[in-house]
Amino acid sequence: MLGPNDLPFAVAGMRVLILEKAPKDRTEGGLHIPDVAKIRYWSGVLLDAGLQARDILHDNGFKIGDEVEFGQYAGLREVWDRVVEGDHSLPDDSYSWGLIDSVAGVQKRYKCSKTGAIRAMDSIIVLNVDDLIASVELAARIRNGAARYKLGKTSDGKTQHFIERSE
Repeated sequence: MLGPNDLPFAVAGMRVLILEKAPKDRTEGGLHIPDVAKIRYWSGVLLDAGLQARDILHDNGFKIGDEVEFGQYAGLREVWDRVVEGDHSLPDDSYSWGLIDSVAGVQKRYKCSKTGAIRAMDSIIVLNVDDLIASVELAARIRNGAARYKLGKTSDGKTQHFIERSE
């Protein structure tokens, strides 16, 4: 069983790993939204990136941990199954899992009746770095002056926009 911070695999090259954001389960007025009516957000938290993808992320002002938006049909969906509270090093037959929470196939939480450990099963998405559309945190960094767009020239004289950071 994976521990709380153990990723299921390392991404390589131009790929990034996203923890999918769970859809809302209640309306503004407090009404419960059934699973079939929930709207998938196509956004999540940037967990990891391959080496070439990290270069592109840096050039575009993204950081690991940013909330990002991505294309609807982008990527490959996998399940990140891990123990988030309690001992994750016990053999699998030492646990007796019971479902305590589920959100539209994106998140599931289980509790072990024997050890009290909490198991999380989250939807993660592996996609190409070029499929990232926007970042909430990058927009905030631009608004508060920690980053800004700048116009510059490449070595061959072409005009290019880039992100300048004050950090």
